[in-house]
Amino acid sequence: MKSIISLIAVLSLMSAQAQTYVGAKGAAMNTWILNKNIFDSGDELDYKGSFAGGFSVAGLHMLGGQSGVALNLGVSNLKQQTQGKADNTEYENESKMKYTDIGVFYTYLSEGGLFIEVGPQFSFRNETITETQNKGDSNEQELSIKDDYVNDMIVYGVFGIGGMINLNEEIKLSLGLRFGYGLNDMTTELSDSQIAELDIDIDRSEFTLYSQGLSIDDTTFELSSDYMSTHPAFASFNLGLYYCFGK
Repeated sequence: MKSIISLIAVLSLMSAQAQTYVGAKGAAMNTWILNKNIFDSGDELDYKGSFAGGFSVAGLHMLGGQSGVALNLGVSNLKQQTQGKADNTEYENESKMKYTDIGVFYTYLSEGGLFIEVGPQFSFRNETITETQNKGDSNEQELSIKDDYVNDMIVYGVFGIGGMINLNEEIKLSLGLRFGYGLNDMTTELSDSQIAELDIDIDRSEFTLYSQGLSIDDTTFELSSDYMSTHPAFASFNLGLYYCFGK
């Protein structure tokens, strides 16, 4: 809360020098946790569409002309649902994480209200991961997992497009689409000794395990791995309301 108040205060001070928009926005998101090992699993494991939401306070400070810098501070969820079959039993799994997001975007705002934005978003994960498992006719099981092999921060490259609609001279309605792709690997490649010590049922998320590409040789029963990096992605529809300060 203190960070949000500080953001609003800074943007308000900046507004004395040039036009500044301060407001809040909500987001409806389609999210993905992408890994090649999951794509290559065939019928044993498939992706399902996953949807989440987010909220942020936002400011846009115009630097002159039609160029500006936007700052967003908010919270969001990253979800991924999967489905598959193991031992002739169908199952579904959902992994969910909560993040605090800080985005800094160069913004071009046309005189007609059309805007384009591009820049980085830094997302910091809360401590635990929530996984919901449903196997066959059994009841859902929800697990809270502390996974040390999931990185605490994601750096997204973000591109957005949308429009500002004048409700009156000061109040603006913002509608837009935003797309983000995680530039760094979400998970960590494990050594042979770390793989041998894994407690799969307690402290590891599904996508951490699948990123390792674990397999057992049918003849020697030796465990091997084929690690593939994991990258999150999202597409969101954003609806915001802004108050315009300054010239």
